[in-house]
Amino acid sequence: MFKRLTTSLTKPPLAVFFMKDKWPRVILYLLLIPMFLMIPSWMKSLISPGMSLDRYERMVNALSQDFVLEDTAITDGMLITDVQATATFDYFNIIIGEYTLEQDKIQFVFLPQDLALYVANMEISRTSYATLGLDNHDFSDGSVSNVRRLASAIKLFHDDIGLFSTAEIFVSYFTGLFDYIFYALLMTLFMMVFTRQLPLPFGMRLKLSIYLSTLYVFVELLAILFGVVWIEYLIIPLLYIWHFWAYRSIKIVDRGLLS
Repeated sequence: MFKRLTTSLTKPPLAVFFMKDKWPRVILYLLLIPMFLMIPSWMKSLISPGMSLDRYERMVNALSQDFVLEDTAITDGMLITDVQATATFDYFNIIIGEYTLEQDKIQFVFLPQDLALYVANMEISRTSYATLGLDNHDFSDGSVSNVRRLASAIKLFHDDIGLFSTAEIFVSYFTGLFDYIFYALLMTLFMMVFTRQLPLPFGMRLKLSIYLSTLYVFVELLAILFGVVWIEYLIIPLLYIWHFWAYRSIKIVDRGLLS
């Protein structure tokens, strides 16, 4: 695996020899390489566990826009409201009043005496308002300090559960895996169009693209680790160059592969 990784990254023309690999080996490679994209989330969970500052600020912004509610308050640990409201940030919903749970969201729900966390329609945890320091809270007060007090209580609940660091590590893996497959398929189709003169079957082209698209994983890793967002715009051009370089060598390096 290591040889295929280093060759695909540094010597694309030599990756053409991997087109004859058996599919189980190729699929194993496909599943293993996106694990590198778990590194930033893993490092964050060790260095700074809990909700990130950026996500916290997005929550504050969502609460200030959609969660300043008239005639709604928590008094002596009991929620009093006749309204229904939802604030959304990232893949989270914050809900008060009558609610419908969404399957693709993580939801903080204000219940009569507790704040509860639901993943899809399954309750994961709940805690009392007194525990969160919200035994008396006026939702109609839209001041910055009051909104941040509410956001800090939700963040405390979020961090105490300790579920999200692990979840985000796996989310980063599956997101990377799907993108990796997408780029491999995209480049396979590109090469079928631009190198039609080479009588290579789709399966062999796809195997080659899986190996050459290793470049995507490491470009994405650099973008995440160093915050260089603009480098992501170079992924498709770089992948095309890698593929063109490899395909061009087929005429010279391995005629036997085509027979």
